[in-house]
Amino acid sequence: GEQNPQIRIVSEIPIGGDSNTMALKLPLKVKQNIFRIFRTALANVKKHSNATEVRVRYSQDGTKSSLEIMDNGRGFDVPSAMGQAWARPAWALAAPARDKRYGLILMQAYAHEIGAKLSITSARGRGTQIRVTYLSRRPFWKRYVMKRGPRA
Repeated sequence: GEQNPQIRIVSEIPIGGDSNTMALKLPLKVKQNIFRIFRTALANVKKHSNATEVRVRYSQDGTKSSLEIMDNGRGFDVPSAMGQAWARPAWALAAPARDKRYGLILMQAYAHEIGAKLSITSARGRGTQIRVTYLSRRPFWKRYVMKRGPRA
């Protein structure tokens, strides 16, 4: 499709030492896969959406981390675009790159690999929202509570 040469990216990611956003430490594999979903979503926006703006929002609350990527592009019909993609196993990464669903399949596999939930909401003419949500087993601070040794 036609590509828009200029896409404005609006970031809603809090940054700062006192921010609660960083209170939950994520395992390296989780960080990597959330970033891979982000990268793949942006590539899809550039290739297919004809969007002029993308909003990126990241939040952490207790044990929940959530990344949303929303664009104002042309949108698509999710069920028909996905086809059999949801039914494919996570290891099905060898799908040919010419398959237009390849990015959707990759994002699904990245989320599945870390036990995250991926949701894609879109409609023709209404843009697309991709959300990945990861639930940690316990809050960051509980990981570093020292156990007492035996009492003397």
